[in-house]
Amino acid sequence: MAYFLRSSHDQLKGKILSDAEKLSEKELLAFMFTAILGDGWAGIVKPIINGRAYDEAVVKITMSDEEFKGWEPLLERLMSIGFNWRPEPVSDGVVDVRFYGSNAIDLARSMISVLPPILRDIMDALSFEKWNNLRRIAEMEMKFRRGEMQVNVAGYGFTVKVHDSTIVLEHRARDGVETDEVINALKANYGDEFHTYVNKGGKYLIIVIPMYVFERYEDIKAQVVKVLCEKLEKVKDEKKKQTIIKHLTRLTAPTEGAAAAYLNNYEGDGA
Repeated sequence: MAYFLRSSHDQLKGKILSDAEKLSEKELLAFMFTAILGDGWAGIVKPIINGRAYDEAVVKITMSDEEFKGWEPLLERLMSIGFNWRPEPVSDGVVDVRFYGSNAIDLARSMISVLPPILRDIMDALSFEKWNNLRRIAEMEMKFRRGEMQVNVAGYGFTVKVHDSTIVLEHRARDGVETDEVINALKANYGDEFHTYVNKGGKYLIIVIPMYVFERYEDIKAQVVKVLCEKLEKVKDEKKKQTIIKHLTRLTAPTEGAAAAYLNNYEGDGA
């Protein structure tokens, strides 16, 4: 089966690459799946950062510089739908196209999801290494990309920080001047009663908006609810899921809004 998929990929590759713009998203992902089976690699590496080892998903396809030129339109299509990659030269005339972290997890999940169920069952039965590695990557917990956990408050980006007992919004300021600018903008938009406090975080000053403050403002609360719903979709850990559900329940009345409907469906599934 794996040989058949790889052979089909080789036979169709030239035609597909020349017609990349005409492919549907499903066709694009199915083609990527066969490409990875043929010329690619998928796995979990353990980079060491600040003395600690971390699990990081990697999906890559190896090709010549000349092949890369032909692949560029298809790779740009992938980037336009949210799968970011970067080229890395590995030797003279050879380049790896690599998807790291959340991008690799997203790609693995999406490729697997477009396969017919019977093909997934056959792959599971064959249990070969690349398929097993893609399965493992797809089941990893998503690390959120910069900006995904942010909301806009008075024109400034604030990161949504989820704790067991509460949620806070944080903005990192370079210095006291920026801190004053942000706080003044918040008060100008929401009034002098809009309470914040400032913590020192390394070389930054962190402006913090507590939950009991932002939950009174519908424009901010709606953004936070959206971020939490997206996080709930991606988190695998059951304890973290329950923490997010608890905060969503506080922020959204059970009978109102999309988040409430999502929660009702989630709890109805018995998760």
